[in-house]
Amino acid sequence: MNLSIAKKFIIIMQYTRLTFNSKNWKMPTGLAGKSSNPDCFEGKHHFGFEEWLFDQSTLINGMKYAFLQGVAKSTKLRNFP
Repeated sequence: MNLSIAKKFIIIMQYTRLTFNSKNWKMPTGLAGKSSNPDCFEGKHHFGFEEWLFDQSTLINGMKYAFLQGVAKSTKLRNFP
């Protein structure tokens, strides 16, 4: 790989908590292990969007698109070039 091109890429490692799921994150598992905080999304709706994270039936052209609230919130706190 051309080093001048490689220098343009920034690798950012982020960690976030996933909601509890006993079905390998292929479908929601109900109330077990979910937040009881009525002010958070999981507490209001009794599921987290990441519960479909490994559902292979939702691939688009072989790619998986996902939204993780914890990552979204942390990127708003940073300024990226």
